[in-house]
Amino acid sequence: MKTYLSLEKKSRVLGLPVNDWILLGCLVVGLTLLGGMVNLFVPVPRGYYLTILLLISLVGWVVQKANKQQHPGFLFSFLSFHLVQAKKIVS
Repeated sequence: MKTYLSLEKKSRVLGLPVNDWILLGCLVVGLTLLGGMVNLFVPVPRGYYLTILLLISLVGWVVQKANKQQHPGFLFSFLSFHLVQAKKIVS
């Protein structure tokens, strides 16, 4: 049976899988919305948004380095291990 490797590869943009870019985008939107909601009650300094930009750059760099180690879906593996999977197996 003939397999087409181009169909089986994950789609990548700038060296990262598209799923990781979606998660990074959600992080940007979430932190920006959080800053906007907090700004309704307390003035948020502009440094907050600069910090978001630096944080996203740092996280993107770390994820790129981790993906070069060929971990399968590094961000999704990390999130599922820490948030979704049960810590104990109960039978």
